[in-house]
Amino acid sequence: MKLSATDYSLLRELQQNEKHKRNYVKITVLLLLHLGKSAEEIGLCLGISAAIVSNYEKKYEQLGLDSYLEDIMPVITKISRDKACLCLYYKSSCRVAR
Repeated sequence: MKLSATDYSLLRELQQNEKHKRNYVKITVLLLLHLGKSAEEIGLCLGISAAIVSNYEKKYEQLGLDSYLEDIMPVITKISRDKACLCLYYKSSCRVAR
């Protein structure tokens, strides 16, 4: 699996700033797949099963990065991605003025 340069850069930045293990693992799986590691190798390194790695890969390939990260990551809008800037609030705490 190969990531686009944009997706790779975004994932690396998110990985470096992530404090929650579940999120870190989900991000790192894609980065390691991009580097050519097998599901078994990734599972051993991250303490998850190869089946979970495969599920993450399928979800990314089917839905794309935004949907893959939707349930765990800060809100990333197209505008903020284009400007390489992230909203630092999680969806549950974001309030949009109307």
